[in-house]
Parts: sequence; structure tokens; C-alpha cells
Amino acid sequence: MYTYYLKRMNKNMFTLAIAVGFVLSLMQVYSQFPNTIKNKFFDSPYTMWLSTDSFHFSPVLFFVLLPLLASIPSSSLLREDINSGFLVQVMLHKPKKTILRGYILTAFLSGVILTFLLLVTNFLLYFLLLSATIPDNLLNSNISVIEKNTLFVGLYYTHPFIHAFLSICFASVFAGLFASFSAVNSLFLRNKYAVLSSAFCLQLFLLVANTLIKLPGGVSMVPVDFLRETTSANLSLGVSLVVTLLLALYTTYFSFEVKRLVW
Repeated sequence: MYTYYLKRMNKNMFTLAIAVGFVLSLMQVYSQFPNTIKNKFFDSPYTMWLSTDSFHFSPVLFFVLLPLLASIPSSSLLREDINSGFLVQVMLHKPKKTILRGYILTAFLSGVILTFLLLVTNFLLYFLLLSATIPDNLLNSNISVIEKNTLFVGLYYTHPFIHAFLSICFASVFAGLFASFSAVNSLFLRNKYAVLSSAFCLQLFLLVANTLIKLPGGVSMVPVDFLRETTSANLSLGVSLVVTLLLALYTTYFSFEVKRLVW
């Protein structure tokens, strides 16, 4: 049955999302290239790659657009099949809940895979440009990786590769949640473009809310901040987990609500 969802996924849209992500990634590498050549601060891949770059616009743009990039491949697939009437034919052979969860799982996995590929490629590219020197909190004080703006900062300075890998995995899973969030919204929205952009709109809403509602300690609740390995905002593991859990609960709950489907 799962081959059905793979065949229904728009490969051209997946390629488009990958292409846009790679362009943003290469823009970040290009903006860092002069610093990579000079290497005044004993930099390494762990201090220069996309998720630790707090000095250029391209990393910010990448993580702001991440919900949209993750949703492009297959989040609107359910709504497209509803609008075309194709879903009715599928329901003659499989239970509604099984079909619905298949669409949402496909959106989740495509978002995870796409984000993982983009981040891993950018990270590994820097190993071709710089030596894999372990970061030092004094020598690399220019990037200001401290406890306030980096989760598990101790791990960053002792095992930076593991820290980066965990950061990539977390960002990829969250991107999958963004994609499945968009897919679930096919239950309520008739327009496929509204479905496709719903996770991006959620990101923008959280950005505005984070500006208007100040959490204790100035902690950010916006994914564009806590999905990065280090950022200029204050981070809290608790807040990051709460936002992740709420998004996962929303997606999981409505995955079983077939009766809410809007035809």
C-alpha cells in the first residue's frame, strides 16, 4: 500500500524543494568563504556551517522557509486527491483512517528526508574546506556559543560532531512535523495552496507571538531559533520540547479525525 503514496508524491516538487534548499545552502557557504580562507579565529566545520552561522542572512532565510520547503513535496497530496475525486476511489479498497495516516506519514517522511539531506550536505561540505578542529570556548569566542543560546553546550565543546548530528536530526524531525501539520490541515482547508503554506503561516504566527509575548529570560519559542545548533536568541530545552510536543499532538490527534474531512 505504501508504494501507492510514493507513486502519488510529486517528484518534481521534491526536486524543486531540494533545489531551493541547496541554493540557500550554497549562498551560506559563499558568504562564509572569505572567512574560511583567512581563518583568523581557528574556525572548523563545527563553527562555520549553516546551523551555527549567526552572522549572515541566508541561514535565517533557510530556517524561516523550512516549513514551506518541508511541505512542498507531499503535504498537499491529500487535498489534491480529495479535490480530484481520486480519494473516493481509494476508499473503496482501504479504511479511511489507514489512508489518512498514510498521507500524513508520507508528508512527515518526505519532510524529514529533505531537511536531513540539505543540512547534512552543508555540514559535510565544510569538511572539504576546513580541518575538523574541536571548538574551543576561548579561541572561538567570536561565535559566542554559550549556554543561553545553545542546547547541550557542553556536548558541543566535547563532542561537536555528535552535537551537530543531533541538531540535524532534531531539525529534520521537526521539519517532518511541519509537513505533517500542513497535510493534516487538508481536513479543514479546500485550497491546496492554503494547505501547503499553513506550516509556514504557523512559523510566522510564532514569530509575531514571540515578539508580543515575552517568556521569562527572553527565551524564544520560535522554531527558526531553536532548530539551529546555536542562535542569537535565548533558548530553553523545556520550551523547545513543549512546542515540539504540541505540534506532534495536533498532528497525531487529527490523524484519527476522518469525520472532520472537508470535501
